[in-house]
Amino acid sequence: MKILHTADLHLGKTVNEVDLLSDQRDMLQQLLSVIDRKKPDVLLLSGDIYDRSVPPEKAVELLDAFLTDLSSRKIPTLVISGNHDSEERLAYGSALFAKSGIHIAGKFAGAMEEVTLEDAYGPVHFYLLPFVKASTVRYYFPEAEIPDYEAAVRTVIGAAAPDPAARNVCLAHQFVTFSGKDPALAGSESGGALEVGAVERVGSGVFAPFDYTALGHIHGYQEMEEGRVVYSGSPLKYSLREIGQDKFFVLVDLGEKRGENADLSIQRIPVKPLHEMRRIKGKLTDLLSHAVDTQDYIYATLTDEEPIPDAMAALQGVYPNAMKLDYENARTRALEEGPEDRAEKEKSFGEIAEDFARQVTGQELSDAERALLLDCAKEAGILEA
Repeated sequence: MKILHTADLHLGKTVNEVDLLSDQRDMLQQLLSVIDRKKPDVLLLSGDIYDRSVPPEKAVELLDAFLTDLSSRKIPTLVISGNHDSEERLAYGSALFAKSGIHIAGKFAGAMEEVTLEDAYGPVHFYLLPFVKASTVRYYFPEAEIPDYEAAVRTVIGAAAPDPAARNVCLAHQFVTFSGKDPALAGSESGGALEVGAVERVGSGVFAPFDYTALGHIHGYQEMEEGRVVYSGSPLKYSLREIGQDKFFVLVDLGEKRGENADLSIQRIPVKPLHEMRRIKGKLTDLLSHAVDTQDYIYATLTDEEPIPDAMAALQGVYPNAMKLDYENARTRALEEGPEDRAEKEKSFGEIAEDFARQVTGQELSDAERALLLDCAKEAGILEA
């Protein structure tokens, strides 16, 4: 079975107050073109369809047109909510959409929705897990022991009880770690209750019952569990830190089940943005005289020692899509690292912990608390054991 996987469309997003709707419309047209060329059996959209819980009207119209095009192509489409989405708004009309083969799991209501499709090797069971909070899982499973976020997700998957002899695929929107290590961040993953860096981490091992897990939330492509747990990444760049990062749609060929896992191969299909995003750096006069592709989204860093009046207007005269301007010079470097910063950098971990405790609690750490913090720092790799 051919499975096309993408996530984190963030329809309606702006970057530095620049509306990306035309870029997103072009990206969705590329996705439709891939569907026409590659003829996948199913499309998976793994959350953060919108950028905000109350999306702008144009973003809603864009998604409506896209889903209409999908419906006309008769391709089954499975959609889950992400932490940026409003569960209710995304799921509005889902019963009607389902009649056209578009299944939207917006709100977790105690069980993972299951959709079964068939190919030459038999059925493939797709389990849809929208973004869910541990407190919600505890509500639906009051008898279960759920001390943390991973236990919540494990409880939900356990209740679904995927048949290990069958082929199973999961859609999820979570912050997933592999071998205790966080995924590499792209730079624009944030918002809602699933803040990157928070404690709501899920180990990739919880998805062991599935032959493939189509993840959303992290904006850079990455694989875990030998390519069976995959972040497709966002199809467009949404921050300065994503400059230079390639973006893809993911085409998965799920074959016959042989023993523990089904045969699996992955193809990354590059997405070519309508406007590339890049950073330029130098003196304003040099940047204006050496413009290359003036249609790119530009982050400009000026190295001029003195601020230049109307510098952004001058840049936009040559780079019409310039979206941000800052300075890097002797003055900014001095501001970034004053005497206090240098003194702070010279402090030990223990001294920093002592300062933090004193500011928050107004008290000194006890010997037991200090020892516990040091043990935790060693376990986390902050200090050498």
